[in-house]
Amino acid sequence: MVVSTPRWFSDFAAFWRTVLLCAAVLLAVAARVAAQTPAKLWDKTYGGNGSEGPGRMYPTADGGYVVAGSSTSGISGDKSQASRGGSDYWVIKIDAQGTKQWDRTFGGNRDDILRSLQQTADGGYSDSGVSGDRTVPSQPGLGGLFATDYWVVKLDAQGNKQWDRAYGGDDADLFEVLLQTADGGYLFGGKSYSGVSGVKSEANLGVGDYWVVKTDAQGNKQWDRTFGGNSDDALTCLHQNPDGTYLLGGYSFSPASGNRTQPSRGSNDYWLIKLDAQGNRLWERAIGGNNSDLLQSLYQTQDGGYILAGSSDSDASGEKSQGHYGNNSGYNYDYWVVKTDAAGAVQWEHTYGGAAIENANVVRPTRDGGYVVGGVSSSGVSFDKTQPNQGDGGGYDMDYWVLKISANGTKQWDRSYGGNSNDYLYSLAQTTDGGYLLSGYSGSGLSSDKTQSTAGISDFWLIRLGPVAAPVAPPVTISGDSVLCPGRSVTLVAAASPAPTAYRWNTGATTASITVAQAGLYSVTATFSTGLSSTRQFRVLANAAPPVPSFTLGADTTLCEGAALVLRAPGPASSGLSYRWSDGSSGPTLLVQQPGTYSLEISSACETRTARRTVTAASCLLIPTIITPNGDQQNEHFVVKGMGAAAWSLDVYNRWGRKVYTTAKYSNDWGSGAAPGMYYYVLRLAASARVYKGWFEVVL
Repeated sequence: MVVSTPRWFSDFAAFWRTVLLCAAVLLAVAARVAAQTPAKLWDKTYGGNGSEGPGRMYPTADGGYVVAGSSTSGISGDKSQASRGGSDYWVIKIDAQGTKQWDRTFGGNRDDILRSLQQTADGGYSDSGVSGDRTVPSQPGLGGLFATDYWVVKLDAQGNKQWDRAYGGDDADLFEVLLQTADGGYLFGGKSYSGVSGVKSEANLGVGDYWVVKTDAQGNKQWDRTFGGNSDDALTCLHQNPDGTYLLGGYSFSPASGNRTQPSRGSNDYWLIKLDAQGNRLWERAIGGNNSDLLQSLYQTQDGGYILAGSSDSDASGEKSQGHYGNNSGYNYDYWVVKTDAAGAVQWEHTYGGAAIENANVVRPTRDGGYVVGGVSSSGVSFDKTQPNQGDGGGYDMDYWVLKISANGTKQWDRSYGGNSNDYLYSLAQTTDGGYLLSGYSGSGLSSDKTQSTAGISDFWLIRLGPVAAPVAPPVTISGDSVLCPGRSVTLVAAASPAPTAYRWNTGATTASITVAQAGLYSVTATFSTGLSSTRQFRVLANAAPPVPSFTLGADTTLCEGAALVLRAPGPASSGLSYRWSDGSSGPTLLVQQPGTYSLEISSACETRTARRTVTAASCLLIPTIITPNGDQQNEHFVVKGMGAAAWSLDVYNRWGRKVYTTAKYSNDWGSGAAPGMYYYVLRLAASARVYKGWFEVVL
């Protein structure tokens, strides 16, 4: 069974079972360091009385953001315009602090699912997605009764509609992603089941195919292309290269057939297609393992290659060197990140995940040359996931999961965020201060990381993270004796975590430890796998110390409870010697009032001697079990021996639990006139935890 991140809310699960996920996802750059993690600064919820999702977020030129998705809500909550039909496109403009500036609703009389939005060169926006309307606002539907079309809406900078276009054939056309091209036009695509019909000029090749459309700046079609094999293929991501060529990415269930020339590795493979500026295929690559591999995002790297990210439940096989982490039959997806060269050849790949399900949805480069990856996870603390799942669904609820990795794919840190239900992260961006803004949608109420309740069923949910401090090398430590005694040597040991890859001492030694017989200043420089280094100095002093005498604290002993014992050092500390008792004190005596083992260290700069004495405690009270208050002046009272002058309270109860006697300071004077029978006593020492309880009998 193939598992992927839900399209956005469960109301449309059946409608979208054939629609691909989208997104971008993780990746590479920098080296492993003792990384810090970002602090959460704020979170904000946006929604109405229905369902909102997926809540993709895009930075805008004014330093703010637009958040886009679909909504079933009417005028309510943050939604200022009425619903047009089942679900509508919903776009929110916010400032850098998350304050809403405006929102706009677009739709027809059925379902319109917004999948992608981009700010255009003129400061406006192009939002696009799938329309299930029979009639979209300015153009009739192109397919049959159950068909859907691509629907692109162009907005100005204030969110007002400038134009809209529908693109489709005679069957379902499921929009996924749009980008503005260098010539001011647009390239967009998704998955199509249509044959030659409507605006689709090429035949269907199998079940679903990649279908891309190129238009001019006004949305007029210039060309369209279909790519696929004889089974199911889903386009999820696009990229235009600096030379005007394009890279298409998604996943393919097809064997070598149709446009696909490479054999299948498993049930689904990552599938890349390189196009020239006119949409002609230059090459294609399949990358995968023996099961399902779902590419969700790609990004061109500084070296001209590409970083790919998505989800995989394949074992180590094909191009995949690591198996999945989970052990849930049929549900073992992890993040899978692949780095390729410019021709699509794999350079390295890594798997990241926990014990349950992870789906990667977005990747962005970071200022340190690395990448940050966003997606969802239902795992608790396990494998690469360091924080617990926040949901109430017994380990089945999804949380946002953010992963920071280096240039070679080394994990640097991870963070998860969620509430008491499902939370799906779809997009993220690095902010101007080096922090991050996360965006998706949430069905959680006010709980855990979520500080606002949902306005309806699910809402857009944004989280602002603070910047992470620049990486620094871990500190190196030097341990060893700092005093060199006559005729001796000392060993100095350098250490750090993680373990350094190299050491260099100022003596020229390159080992972690050195042995020295001369006083002086020693230093070591530790170099780590990141290329960062850390230096520490250590001074060794020459010292002629006085001898430490042999001594004892006496034989082990037993004290009565409440008694005290004074332990004495052999004499006052002399010059060059120091005392340290086991409680940390340094005087000539130690007062012992509790059982335990006590020790004294006498140290010089060159030597330490230690003596120990164990003290145990025993009760010295003698408590009677029978008294005979019969007037013979023998055993007339309940007499407790060993109480001394301390204040002891006594409570006496008859066998029915009724208190027959109580006093705060017992004087061994109770018993006269007591009726025969069994009695229960509670004897307490004032201002202490010492309590004695038991039964005694009165016999006449």
